[in-house]
Amino acid sequence: MSLGEVNDEYLVHGKVIHVKGEKQKFHYNRYLYVYTLVIAADTGKMTALKIFPFRGDEIPSLPIRLEDTVSIFGEWREHQFIISRIEKQK
Repeated sequence: MSLGEVNDEYLVHGKVIHVKGEKQKFHYNRYLYVYTLVIAADTGKMTALKIFPFRGDEIPSLPIRLEDTVSIFGEWREHQFIISRIEKQK
């Protein structure tokens, strides 16, 4: 995994059916906080990652909850969908 700019190349609409967050080692004493989201879209279930730099003990928050309908924007990197931004639908 790498940090950096994530382009809005693809758009997925669906319902959040699972969210898991975990701290992962990135490089020496640097860490990432990675949220894994499972989205139920019209075409089936899809897994997407939202990656944050992890500083201190504060866990980054997501603007969504389970069962929310969302639009996620991002790009594919090595068979993984990396999220650039998330919009909660009303």
